[in-house]
Amino acid sequence: MKYIDLMTMRWSKIIFAMLIYWAAFSSLYAQKVSISGILYDSDSNFLIEAATVQLSRLPDTTFVSGTISNKEGKFSFSGLYKGKYFLRASFLGYRPVEKTFEIKNEKDTLYLGRIDMFPSDVRLQEAVVVGKQSGVTINNDTIEYSPSAFRTVKSAVIEDLLKKLPGVEIDEDGHILVNGQEIKQIMLDNREFFGDDPAIAMKNFSVDMIEKLQVVEKKSDFEEMTGIDDGDRKYVINLKVKKRKKERLVRNCSCRNRYG
Repeated sequence: MKYIDLMTMRWSKIIFAMLIYWAAFSSLYAQKVSISGILYDSDSNFLIEAATVQLSRLPDTTFVSGTISNKEGKFSFSGLYKGKYFLRASFLGYRPVEKTFEIKNEKDTLYLGRIDMFPSDVRLQEAVVVGKQSGVTINNDTIEYSPSAFRTVKSAVIEDLLKKLPGVEIDEDGHILVNGQEIKQIMLDNREFFGDDPAIAMKNFSVDMIEKLQVVEKKSDFEEMTGIDDGDRKYVINLKVKKRKKERLVRNCSCRNRYG
């Protein structure tokens, strides 16, 4: 009798472990939804490029992700589950647009369609090109800024430039946020030159050295190996140095070991 009880307990544990494994496996491979939409100027019907679009989960408005509309005015988010969401789009010279929607079925895509943005009542004194943000290029998981398109003083450092870029902000504690995502690292020509302290580059590296500033969404090692989106991504800034400035950088003896 005791033997039977022991066998029953052992099989119960095995079945319980299998159920837990199956539940974890199912959630990992659960179908995720992609959404997209297009931003228009309500008056001219021009497409709006480089608008900041942020997505939050309802009802607690937990931030999910952020992006910038491309040159066709399109934005998209992927890896979403069923539930209610809150979307907010903003752009210089326009009133922010807010939209709520619900993902009811786990389909491959959900198209939100045309979203109109209305000019703000207060017009800027400087001329603004409607539907296009100069100096910003979007390519898949990379947002690229051209420093020359944003006016800074000759002695400006990276921090001065970041304060002028659309979709970028520096909070009161000095953290860099791009579309709500904190930047954990600043790289130099894809090298881990500044370690894990972005403040070193922000406050010491000259804007005059930079050809492009890129914001890159990096996948986790697990996703790179398996192709499975585990939601563990980080955002880094990559500084692309001007060709004629690289020689000066390499000649600096303190940089040879890390940049040469």
